Amino acid sequence: MIKTKSEIVSILKNNYSTRDISFYLGTLFLPSALPISGIFYLIALLLSIKDITFNKFDLTLFVCSGWMIFSNIRILFFQKGFFSNELIFNSWIGLFNWIPLFLLYLVFQSFFHKKNREIFIYILLIGTVPVIASCIAQEWFKLYGPFSTMNGLITWFQPRFYIDGSLVLTGLFSNPNYAALWLSTMLPFSLYVFRKRNNDKFLLVFSLLIAYFIFLTESRNGLLSLLISIFFLLKLKILLYIFIIVCLSLILIYLLNINAPINLEILMPINLFNKIINLDFINQNSLGRIEIYTKTLTLIKNSPILGWGAGAFSFFFITQHTQKVQHAHNMPLELAFNFGVPLSIMLTGFVTLIIFRAIKIIFFNREFNKLSNKSWLAATLIILIFNFSDLPYYDGKISLLSWILLAGLSCIIKEYDSKYKNQKNLLSKIT
Repeated sequence: MIKTKSEIVSILKNNYSTRDISFYLGTLFLPSALPISGIFYLIALLLSIKDITFNKFDLTLFVCSGWMIFSNIRILFFQKGFFSNELIFNSWIGLFNWIPLFLLYLVFQSFFHKKNREIFIYILLIGTVPVIASCIAQEWFKLYGPFSTMNGLITWFQPRFYIDGSLVLTGLFSNPNYAALWLSTMLPFSLYVFRKRNNDKFLLVFSLLIAYFIFLTESRNGLLSLLISIFFLLKLKILLYIFIIVCLSLILIYLLNINAPINLEILMPINLFNKIINLDFINQNSLGRIEIYTKTLTLIKNSPILGWGAGAFSFFFITQHTQKVQHAHNMPLELAFNFGVPLSIMLTGFVTLIIFRAIKIIFFNREFNKLSNKSWLAATLIILIFNFSDLPYYDGKISLLSWILLAGLSCIIKEYDSKYKNQKNLLSKIT
């Protein structure tokens, strides 16, 4: 197992190859410089495409790709008069959010065998240091962006972003939900390395900063992700201590007859607290999720088989307040609207089966019940949770990370299948 940074450097030197270094450099730049990361990932993809392997289950992605293309061809030839040239163009551009990433998922599995997954985790955390730095700069030094270089090719947004009049944290991202997702995804990895390196104090501070900044994004999904990370990565004794502290705090508040929402502002932003206790799906500045889902379902009914094309959602969905809603705020609904219900079922089922098989293998097989595998599973689940009530997937950094993490889970599953297939073959030969 990897324990020190020097081991990572040693492994990279001893197993040097252009494709490996390109992949790890792409990972290093992914959080802070997407165009540079994309270049390195593209090099790694081209150098590795000859090693691509897939099974019958992976053929689902080829079917999905064909369905998406056919859906767009239908729009181009049979509904051209109804759609503007801009919408048709956007529908084709929208395919780049999916088909190239399907290929990436298949090819990048060759990077994720056993120890390589640990190297990836370390490098991803190092690459996240600029994200933490941007959060510190914004929250503590009130430095707001955007800051850009290379003629705007690389931009750290750091905007003044308000929700219900409250200034929330975004870091280098353009939206607090994107920042919350990235930080939430990094937390299980940070906790894993913290435990693996014998409770290193620096990693403790790093993990606490991540958790603190998740709170400042005022994301309910971020708060749920904190619980997932704690459940997956912390020991039962520590979980018990946390539970006792929370219970004692609530009892103390009750006995002292303290107004909880006011005093809990010390522990979390008051807007986040109000969102939690009110389960507020309706915001004065935007439509509520339930109304968006209801209207999206109505639109899906009008074209259930092939959908309306990627990028057309805001055109069809104009609210009574003349606001444009950019997406369905739910990935299965978004896929059904864009490409039809069958496509949504296929792709959602593909991802769901990977998750369920990974859970079964990681939690119920002693050999695969490792902290590294648990952290990988937790990070992937966190991304899925965020995309169930919002769509941060459309940020390039997050979509790349999503499919890379799925590729890692698939490698765990294939390692399990390969091991037990070999054992069955050996037993059959003996008998």
